[in-house]
Amino acid sequence: MINFFSIEFATFFVLALILPFTLAAGEKPNWKDDDGSHDDKARFNQTRMDMMNCTLAYIDRNHDGYVSEEEMEWGRQNLLSWYERPWAEDTETIMRNCDFDRDGRISRSDMELSYSTCLNTEKKLSEFNKYICKRAKDKASKH
Repeated sequence: MINFFSIEFATFFVLALILPFTLAAGEKPNWKDDDGSHDDKARFNQTRMDMMNCTLAYIDRNHDGYVSEEEMEWGRQNLLSWYERPWAEDTETIMRNCDFDRDGRISRSDMELSYSTCLNTEKKLSEFNKYICKRAKDKASKH
């Protein structure tokens, strides 16, 4: 005889384990306003443009209009604390996701063209702003 409680528990257990990973892996750009009333794709795109400007302003150390792998690693090492680095995307992943033309450096054009992989969710934009842009601006204002 099948125990209803054990089936219900097993279903809950499987969903509790699998659902968070499924949602994280399938995360899509979130263009909803905070109240959920209508799409706000323009705000999402503007935030993305702000992050692109920040990247070129603060991480492009030689101001050539590109972010090289070395500059990206410099940003990770100097703007993230030692305990944040393991949780952040590694430089290789960032380059793979954002360097659209695969020339080994990230330009504004690369970031615009790699819309589906580079800074493509609210969470990524928020974390990039919090951990990279705000800290870079703070460091720049102190000098």
